[in-house]
This record gives sequence, C-alpha cells and structure tokens, in this order.
Amino acid sequence: MAKTPSSDAARRVATRFLRKTGPSKARFESIYQSGKRVSTAHLRLIADRGVGKVGIATAKKTGCHGRRNWVKRRIRECIASMESRLRNDLDYIAIATPNVVEMDFGALQSELGDAVIRMNERWAEELESS
Repeated sequence: MAKTPSSDAARRVATRFLRKTGPSKARFESIYQSGKRVSTAHLRLIADRGVGKVGIATAKKTGCHGRRNWVKRRIRECIASMESRLRNDLDYIAIATPNVVEMDFGALQSELGDAVIRMNERWAEELESS
C-alpha cells in the first residue's frame, strides 16, 4: 500500500517553488554591490531592481555546512510564507548573521517580514517615479 503524504508535507511541496530560482553568481554580486540595504539584529536584506528572485547567504561563522544549510532552509520557508509581501520588480538577498541559529522560527519570520516591509518602503518612491 502506497503512503500518502501528510498535509504538512503537501503544503511544503506546494510552496517550495513559488519564487523563481535564486540569482546567478554575477547577479548576486551586482545586487550585493549596488543594492539598497536594511539591517536587523539577525539579518541583512539587500534589494535591487530585478525580476523577483531571492538569494540567501550565511556566514561561515554560523557553523558547519549542515548548520548553514539548515539556516538557509528556515529562511526559505519564511520567504515562502510571505510570498505576497515580496515585490516582483526587485531581486532580494537575505544574509543571515551567525546568531540567527539561536532564534526560534516565529521570531525569524517576524524579523524577516519587518525587513521586507522596510525595504519595500525604501523602494516604493523610486520605483513609482520611474
């Protein structure tokens, strides 16, 4: 008898591919160099004009590659849950500081949501005038 996925697993699969894949390395560097920045206690969010892609980076100080990947997965889930807040005319990079490991998921989601709102406010005037 075949196993059926739980409703939680089905939700994760459904939200996994909402955003396009992350930016290329050259685009990532371009966003990092020329994008606008918003910082919080545990995250830094950088955005530049683009097509709605999201990149995620962690510092090696965060820990081994398994720990860094775990942090990236958590941030990816937060991004999927706030899909409607992200602008399709901006490319984002979320950079996690090493102390993000101690955060619980709700606090991470709240902090990233606040950073996205602040970033969108910074870009609102410039994008509307163009």
